[in-house]
Amino acid sequence: MLASEITLDYGTAILAGSATVNTSCDENNGTITAAASKSISGNVLTLIVTTAGTDEGMVCAAGDSISVTAARVDANALGAGTDVLVAVGASVPAASQATNAITLISVGTLTVGNVQAAPSTDTTFKTVTYLLCDITEGSGGQLTVTVTVEEKFAAAFLSAKDESLLNGAATVTTEQDFKIRFSFTNLPIGIAIKAGPTLAGFLAATTTTAALGTLTDNLTSDFVSASGAQDVDVDVIIDDADAGTVTSSKETLTATFIFEVPDDTKLQTTEGTGVLKVALRGSTTTGEVPVFAANDQKTGDVVLLQVCDCFLLYTWLPNTGDGAFDSGLTVSNTTADPPQIGTSGQTGDVTMYFWRTDGTQPAGNPYTIATALGPGETATAVISTMLGETFLGYGIVRAEFQLCHGFAFINNPQPGTGGAFAQGYLPQIIGNPRLTAIDPTIAESTGH
Repeated sequence: MLASEITLDYGTAILAGSATVNTSCDENNGTITAAASKSISGNVLTLIVTTAGTDEGMVCAAGDSISVTAARVDANALGAGTDVLVAVGASVPAASQATNAITLISVGTLTVGNVQAAPSTDTTFKTVTYLLCDITEGSGGQLTVTVTVEEKFAAAFLSAKDESLLNGAATVTTEQDFKIRFSFTNLPIGIAIKAGPTLAGFLAATTTTAALGTLTDNLTSDFVSASGAQDVDVDVIIDDADAGTVTSSKETLTATFIFEVPDDTKLQTTEGTGVLKVALRGSTTTGEVPVFAANDQKTGDVVLLQVCDCFLLYTWLPNTGDGAFDSGLTVSNTTADPPQIGTSGQTGDVTMYFWRTDGTQPAGNPYTIATALGPGETATAVISTMLGETFLGYGIVRAEFQLCHGFAFINNPQPGTGGAFAQGYLPQIIGNPRLTAIDPTIAESTGH
């Protein structure tokens, strides 16, 4: 029995077991299958075509074809932006060259694809924010972040069953999981994370069956960030729950995660952020399912711990140093209020920053007005005493609690300088732009 060979050299390693061979030729009880007539070695896929005149030969007439589909190659070795080229060759026995249609093949190099320069998915989410003064211990303080992962090309999300069917297997005997990994790094200390109950499956256009398998967080319980342990991976496993149909439509995975503070005494008291990375990964074992290289995408802060604070602008605070002019001020912590309002009491330090009329600052900036000023308490300060030097300019108070209010008082007790007088005014409340950009209702409006 005479045989011809067709060789396809892809220029990079071909995944063992991949590629499906089809033909419209009359096979005469013969076959062109992965088992009987296809072999893969390194970069080369070889087809063995037997000649006519035997029980297992083939007869190809004009218009018939032999095709190879779903050959999976190592795109990472080629590099982003590189074309996938196939060099086609043929070897026909001399006795068959006069009648074998394979001699009509135009041998050359074909471009069959391009390695994408960008990652295979787009990831979006909105940062969630904890105000330290509003932390509620336990589930009452839960925050939810929704992460959306969308394919950049069709069939980027394939289950093990999909992969086996692409490889021409009649049945699926061994399945290897494919996953999308959500990596949370540098989480604020004391923050717990777990998978949300609304974690959805793929929204495939052609099927109503979710292609999402089990969710594991690599832990036996919720992960709680602690000193030296602020990173965790959560793997969404794609199993064989779908029908194995590959469609041309892009799919989207929507995953929800819940953050909470199980013990507010262990929460980090300074501002902090957690970074989310998403990786599209394949099985860690070899076989017919391709093993994707990690494709981590740094997407930004996922949790923001924000210190509660309030700012007051005192527009003019003269202290001439000769007894003619001096200024005093008050700062009140009004987080204590009637029960009908019901504000939670907050406690924090009060500091003040000064700027002279020429734009310079005193060497002692910032100055402490009060430490741990509690709900309902008021702190007072006199500029001459606080600075110990002459001053003409303005100042900004930072209170580490919300709902701060104050009063400024300018005094001239010397009749000989033009007459004794006193003047008072209310400082302006300045909103923290970092807070109000996240939630405009967090801080009071400017003014009173």
